[in-house]
Amino acid sequence: MKDNIVDRDALQEQLIMNQIDDMDLKTMRYVLFSYFNSLYDEYTLDKLIEEAEGYYPGICLKENVTSFSALESTADDPMGIGK
Repeated sequence: MKDNIVDRDALQEQLIMNQIDDMDLKTMRYVLFSYFNSLYDEYTLDKLIEEAEGYYPGICLKENVTSFSALESTADDPMGIGK
């Protein structure tokens, strides 16, 4: 299809808007997480810290940074299968 038959920008915008309208919250969160994760993978650690502190002052304090392993180590083991 040739670009001059259809306004490509308008078609692309409409396609994106329709896809967003059809997404549920879980899908939208997944898409946004994937986008930001890919974006921030390209940042140096210094740039990532600058970005984080710029939007969320105090986010880099040790008590505010959690990881799955840190949470897992404090979790109960109700099934008795070990952590």
